Amino acid sequence: MKSFYSINGPLDYDKVLIIQKKLNKMVNGGELEGAVLIMEHFPVYTCGIHKDKGEIDIGYEIRKVERGGGITFHCDGQIVIYFIMNLKEMKINVKELIETIHLSIITFLIEVGIDWAWETWGKILESGLENRKICST
Repeated sequence: MKSFYSINGPLDYDKVLIIQKKLNKMVNGGELEGAVLIMEHFPVYTCGIHKDKGEIDIGYEIRKVERGGGITFHCDGQIVIYFIMNLKEMKINVKELIETIHLSIITFLIEVGIDWAWETWGKILESGLENRKICST
């Protein structure tokens, strides 16, 4: 079974992390083939394994996370998509997953008249990934 969740309104980052971990456990346990979460966070900085959260001091929540990359700001109105899937079962690696996601999003943006991943009002596409056991989150 595959699951797709679209959550209306912003959520606290810590609550989203609990949902991700629960779904990750279900995918790793074979209860789900995979899940996609589409949501918005309350403003928060997430700090990947390659940065120290002490580097930021600007009045918003800061969360240390287990994904790669550096610091990401999740602001009002930003849509975040989480893919939780068993890469081994899908027979793809992390690089192929990221390339597929990026290509899909860029293709969609072009189809709706937005050229590339930046517009005059800012960045549209960014990615970070945590590879936990055989399941990505």
